[in-house]
Amino acid sequence: LNSEIMAAARANRHMRERRFTLYLPASEVLPNALTDEKVLVQGALDLMIFGADTGGENILVDFKYTKRSAEEVKKTYFRQLELYALAMEECAGVRPDKRLLYLLGRDEVVDLSVST
Repeated sequence: LNSEIMAAARANRHMRERRFTLYLPASEVLPNALTDEKVLVQGALDLMIFGADTGGENILVDFKYTKRSAEEVKKTYFRQLELYALAMEECAGVRPDKRLLYLLGRDEVVDLSVST
């Protein structure tokens, strides 16, 4: 609760545990899909911080409990956070500037943002 992420959430408008449903072409969900038939993607966004309202950044945060290294976590969850960014746009009307994984029990943040 004393992390920088939670301080940012307290200082800005935010939403927690927002459920979503997306209907996307299979090729957008699964990289090796052999069809563009649409599939249903459901989940919950752990935390969305709307810092752009006050001149900051919009941040998508997903909480994980794992003992994996930061590099393993990046590989494992990168695609999930891409889909969650689409869901944030659908749910809140904004794309996140940052996509972060907060590793519970380690107070470690893994940045999965896409550089432009």
